[in-house]
Amino acid sequence: MIVVQDGVLRLLHKSVKDFLLSAREGSLTNELEAHASLANRCIRYLLSNALLLGDRQATRNDGFMEYATFYWPAHAADAATRFSVNHANERFFQEHSDVRERWLNAYRWKSHSHIADGYTIFHVAARWGIPSLVLFALTGKGELFPSEYLSAATNESKYIDTNFQADNGVTPMEEAARAGNIEMIALLFEKGDSEMEITPRVLVAAAESTSAGKEIMAQLLDRLGDKIEITDTVIKAAAGNWTSGKDVIELLLDRLGDKIQITSAVVNTAAENEGSGQDIIKLLLDRRGEQVTVTKTVLQMAAKNRYDGAEMLELLLNRPGGHSEITGEILREAAGNPESGKKIMEILLNRRGDQIEITEEVIKEAVGNLESGKEIVALLLDRCRNQIVITEEVVKAAVENWKNGKEIMELLHCRLGDQIKISEEILRCAAKSSRGKEIMELLLDRYGDQIEVTEEVVLAAATNAENGTEIMALLLDDQGVLRNISEKMMGIAAFSSTGTGLVELLLDRCGGQVEITSRVITYAAGNPDSAKEIIELLLDRKGENAVITEQAVWRAAAFLECNVIELLFDRCGDQVEITEKVVTAAAENAESGKTVLKLLLDRLGDQVKITEEVVKTAAGNAESGKAVLKLLLDRLGDQVKITEEVVKTAAGNAESGKAVLKLLLDRLGDKINITNTVATEAAGNEYSGADIMDLLLDRLGDQIMITEEILIAAAGNPGCGTEIIEMLLDRRGDEIEITRDVVETAARNEYVGKEIIRVLIDRAEDEFLEMVGTTLWSLQCGRLITELLLDQLGNDVEINMEVAKAATGNE
Repeated sequence: MIVVQDGVLRLLHKSVKDFLLSAREGSLTNELEAHASLANRCIRYLLSNALLLGDRQATRNDGFMEYATFYWPAHAADAATRFSVNHANERFFQEHSDVRERWLNAYRWKSHSHIADGYTIFHVAARWGIPSLVLFALTGKGELFPSEYLSAATNESKYIDTNFQADNGVTPMEEAARAGNIEMIALLFEKGDSEMEITPRVLVAAAESTSAGKEIMAQLLDRLGDKIEITDTVIKAAAGNWTSGKDVIELLLDRLGDKIQITSAVVNTAAENEGSGQDIIKLLLDRRGEQVTVTKTVLQMAAKNRYDGAEMLELLLNRPGGHSEITGEILREAAGNPESGKKIMEILLNRRGDQIEITEEVIKEAVGNLESGKEIVALLLDRCRNQIVITEEVVKAAVENWKNGKEIMELLHCRLGDQIKISEEILRCAAKSSRGKEIMELLLDRYGDQIEVTEEVVLAAATNAENGTEIMALLLDDQGVLRNISEKMMGIAAFSSTGTGLVELLLDRCGGQVEITSRVITYAAGNPDSAKEIIELLLDRKGENAVITEQAVWRAAAFLECNVIELLFDRCGDQVEITEKVVTAAAENAESGKTVLKLLLDRLGDQVKITEEVVKTAAGNAESGKAVLKLLLDRLGDQVKITEEVVKTAAGNAESGKAVLKLLLDRLGDKINITNTVATEAAGNEYSGADIMDLLLDRLGDQIMITEEILIAAAGNPGCGTEIIEMLLDRRGDEIEITRDVVETAARNEYVGKEIIRVLIDRAEDEFLEMVGTTLWSLQCGRLITELLLDQLGNDVEINMEVAKAATGNE
């Protein structure tokens, strides 16, 4: 990827192998140095723009920030030994690094990855495979990483995996196993204590590893030997491993022999495995056949398996004792199997045909099967026709099958047509289908005398974006099927995504019976795609009967461009009433608020009443609030009353609050009263609170009193609370008192509370530190924040009687 930033052309993507490290002698760098250079460039950028990492909008607009967030670990891993911690990036890798925490938060929400709190530098090293971080932590800067690393046996810096559990219990060794980082596991063992233990979850992660499960499990067995307990959970994890499950189980059977027990749960999991399940089942039958019981559940799992189900069923039914009953659940799974359903059903019919009962549920699964439904239905009709009953539910399932529903309906009609009854519900399902035209054609052709098209059927067709107009044309072509067009039918047609074509069709075919009521116009005015065209069509054809209500005008003002309001003025001016509700809707219109409001003022002038509610609504308009307010101030000046509620609404505007407040301050200056309520609203603004507070402090200085309410709002702000607290401490620290309520609020902030507590601790005096400790203990606020306090303060925290009493209720 190439990005132009500040006039500089930057190569970003990690696969660019000809990245130039230097121009000396015109030579290209080797690949490892290129990755190391890119990793360091990314980390330096994150360090120098640390505050922006908490600003989602800013990171979206910064291509290199986004790239650095995602790819520095991959570059560092690909650089192998060429990447190391140095003076320029050391701050990022210290035990407690604000910037690394900010990066982790940004990575979480950008990648939608679940990375737990309490994620240490060892977790980062293990997840992405960066050995130099482990070496840095244990040897390069050992003094930064104290007692957690000390071996009880030697009192030397040794790695102990169980000492580094994140909040969800995951350890670095588990992360390495899950990621398939064999070398990282070897390094952690090499740097570990001779008595080091691992959690059971590491074994599960190894068994689940799709890239290196066998190799990792072998390494764990070699290193830990008899200390390892292979539980049923571990064997199940291996049985579910799509790629290396067979190899892992074979290794365990070879190395541990009779210690490995094959339970029904293991066999069920293997049968469900769509990658290597067949190989695992064969292995288990060959090596531990006496422990494998063929139950109804395992046959059901095999019947559901899309890729190897048929082969597994053959294996299970062929073995001695494989005579389990073929239940309805097994048949339903086979009938619904999109890839192997026909083959599995043939096996079941061939082996146990005399035991099989084809119920309504089984045939419903078959007719609804998108991939192989037609073949399975044909098979069942050939082999079990006398058992099959075609109910309404079966026909509904067939017509809802958007891939081969028509073909299945033709098959059912040919073989069991006399059983098929066409109900209103079946027609409604057909009218909604993406292949509705074909299916409706078939139903009208074969069962026309049974069909009566109700309002519900027409409404279903009208909402069908793919072929609703064609379905409606079919219904109108079939004389007598569609008897009348109701107001509701016409309204839904006017509102639908195919509205123009559908309305034109109805007017062409049924114009004489179509009445254009106020409700129809209101529906049309709410059409986000073609309101103007539909209203114009209705007025052209039936304009003499059209009634324009406040609701119709409100809809147009709230959601559409100004051309719809303009059309209503031009064609029905005497009916168009502009109420406060309509003006408020225009002020709220995110995309076209300014143009709609300008049209109203141009056409009606003083008749347009600009109330406080209108101004408040404009101030809160996330996208065009500034433009709407500027229009009002330009056109009406002092008539626009800027009350405290208006200013408060602007301060809470997530997207354009800063721009709206700046406009008000620029235009009205001292007339704008920034009260404590307004400042508190700004401090709680999740997305733009930091920018708004910065503006207010710059423009009004000491007029802004930093009260407890403001601090509490900032401490609870899940978006930019940390930036606001830092700003307030930097600019007005001498005036600020951090109370217990502020600390409690920060502790309860699950998004950035930890960072806020850290900022408060960094700036605090001893007396305050004791209050923080007491507050966190008494709140039972979580192990992580308490550890943060103790790790950062060490001996500065005195655990006195008050703290001890508070801790007694903390689990």
